[in-house]
Amino acid sequence: MARVTVEDCTKIIPNRFKLSVLASYRAKEISKGSPIKIDKSDDKTPVIALREISTHKHDIESLNKSYINSLQQNAYSDDVLEEETHNISNEFENQNQQSDTEKSEKQNAAEDNVESEFISVDDYSFEDEDDSELGSE
Repeated sequence: MARVTVEDCTKIIPNRFKLSVLASYRAKEISKGSPIKIDKSDDKTPVIALREISTHKHDIESLNKSYINSLQQNAYSDDVLEEETHNISNEFENQNQQSDTEKSEKQNAAEDNVESEFISVDDYSFEDEDDSELGSE
């Protein structure tokens, strides 16, 4: 078989970066023992991976998904993520309600303190004050 070049593979995967990432990932899979989908013919694993890509022996989307899954440390299904998001939003709402209640209680207590500190005009007597202290000459 003729030598595989990157130009042959860029017809299938136009982005050279993505091509190199997926080909290296596939080559690592082959090195770990994944079955080869073409004749080996004494080629090294990177060449085998490129040949698989150029001959459409490997689905590019499934290869891309398996590569992404291999990088994820905490892979969750959509149902678990949706449930966790719902639980977090409920906790956030509960905390907001509690803090709003606490704020209103503190505000009411502060208003009560302010009202009790004011002296009523009726309770204050003006007769005891000396006019000389007011600055009249």
